[in-house]
Formats: sequence, C-alpha cells, structure tokens
Amino acid sequence: MREIFFSDGRDTVVIRSDPEFVWRPVRIGERAVMASGRIVMDTVGVKNTAEIPVGWLSPEDLARLKRMIAQSEALTVRYPTPEGDREDLCAVDLPVFRAFRWGEDGVSQWYGVTLTVEQIGVDPPEGNGGSGHAEDV
Repeated sequence: MREIFFSDGRDTVVIRSDPEFVWRPVRIGERAVMASGRIVMDTVGVKNTAEIPVGWLSPEDLARLKRMIAQSEALTVRYPTPEGDREDLCAVDLPVFRAFRWGEDGVSQWYGVTLTVEQIGVDPPEGNGGSGHAEDV
C-alpha cells in the first residue's frame, strides 16, 4: 500500500493515496539560445512537486492536516519513489476538498481532498557532484 506521511515534528498524518498521484521533478536552471542556434541550460538542480489526490479523509485527519500546514512553514513528507521511500522538507498548500458525507457506518468523511506539495531546496543534478553545470539541450 502506498502511504504518504506528513509531519510537523509534533504530529503526523498518514495518507493512503488514491491509485494515482503525480510527482513531477522540475529542472531548475537557466536556458539560453547561443548565436549558433545551440540551446544550453545551466542546471542548478531538480525540485520535486506533487499533486496528491487523497480521496476520502476523516474530519479529524483533515483538521489535523490543515492545522499542521497553517502553523508550519514546511512539513516533512515521506513518500514512495521508484528507488524506495524518500523524505523531504516541503511547502504544502492548504488542501482542496469537495464534499462531506456520512458513511454507511455513521462515520463522517471528507471527499475529494487534494494536496499540492513542493520540495524546499533542490537536489543536485545527477552526475556532477552537486554544482550547477551547462549542458546542450
């Protein structure tokens, strides 16, 4: 099961994400077109961003998550990757949520909860030891 953990150092909320969530690595750097027409990019690093559709979430977990996000500049987020679990300090937007309902068992839940997450800082570009470098595009 894919679980994503959000923590402010005092409290933790565990999200069991819907079958599809998107982690989007974004290359950070400057791109330029040379006089010769060659395109080069000075890559500083890679920053991960994510859209996480959570689906159903209990009112208690939603309230705790909203409080953690509102009171903390960043949360520690642990999430699955193809290389194994990863943990990053991330800025997390307040969640979007659509509908409230009572379940058949009488438990209330919020539906359509979606979280937007952005890694704070960048990972060094692969293969250069952490410094930015120019590359042909």
